[in-house]
Amino acid sequence: MREAGRRAGPPCSQLTKPGAGREVEGKRGPRGDGPLPFPGDTIPGADGTTVPDHQIIAFARDDDYTFGVLHSQAHELWALRMGTSLEDRPRYTPTTCFETFPFPKPTDEQRAGIAEAAYRLDELRRNWLNPEGASEAELKKRTLTNLYKQRPTWLANAHARLDATVFAAYGWPEDTADEDILKNLLALNLER
Repeated sequence: MREAGRRAGPPCSQLTKPGAGREVEGKRGPRGDGPLPFPGDTIPGADGTTVPDHQIIAFARDDDYTFGVLHSQAHELWALRMGTSLEDRPRYTPTTCFETFPFPKPTDEQRAGIAEAAYRLDELRRNWLNPEGASEAELKKRTLTNLYKQRPTWLANAHARLDATVFAAYGWPEDTADEDILKNLLALNLER
């Protein structure tokens, strides 16, 4: 199994609120709004020339496990329920979404499984965002927003694999209903 954190390109640890950057000296910041209204996406090409907006949320972690848990259905549901809103859009707030979120307590094997599924999801998304030989015009169309609107089978399968590994770390069956996920997370939160 691959060691967590070893990769070509930006690590999953650059977790941010997508779409928050702006152009600096002709370089593009993050492309699109991302699939979810909360953090969890890398900033493509973050090389020090990207200037983030004041709304950016960063988790200084250098592991695929954290990336995986934050991309799981469990965290998405928690964030959508616990977050706030801006006009008609959900808004991720660290104090209610991240600080209150009960991470699973995985075995080493489960942690490695989550990290591997997260790495694969990130790899698939990066390959779709930046296909070899794509023109600049094509790359401008390839945003996480557009990817998640299309929701191709390979993406759904990668998320399903990630969710299965995260659910196993919580001790839940793969087919746990959304309301049961929220009830389970609340119970774990109250135990803290």
